[in-house]
Amino acid sequence: SIKQDKKYLPYAINDLTALSQYLETATAHNKTDSRLYFNLFKSYIITIFLTDKPYDPVLAQHLLDTLNYQQKLSPTNPMPYYGRAQVYIWKGDLKAIENEYRNEIVLDPSVPDFHNNLIQFAEETRNVKLYNEAVLEAQKDILGFSFKN
Repeated sequence: SIKQDKKYLPYAINDLTALSQYLETATAHNKTDSRLYFNLFKSYIITIFLTDKPYDPVLAQHLLDTLNYQQKLSPTNPMPYYGRAQVYIWKGDLKAIENEYRNEIVLDPSVPDFHNNLIQFAEETRNVKLYNEAVLEAQKDILGFSFKN
């Protein structure tokens, strides 16, 4: 993967940083295209992952504000919930992660991926009670549901 490729990783980080700067400018001028806001979030969160950046509360708040604004522009889009969960993963806020994955399900209980996110989170945190509840809820909401890890 690019993260382990010491030759190309610096180029990827530079490109992502340039993209983030461009999208910051673009979102300052275009306040109506929700896609710009999610792409801005993605450019930052990928950089955070690639660099193993320690939690930064100022950047985290900027990302949350970006996702909240995107959600105002496109209230039926599930991506802000998923994005906020990624910020909370970075922070280590387990309850907030769970809440965001639950909010995805509330938005549209018929989407298997939303249920899979919550179930995978429960599995990774070894929360047996949440895992069992989430699987039952998914099976109730989606006929023939099976968890895909």
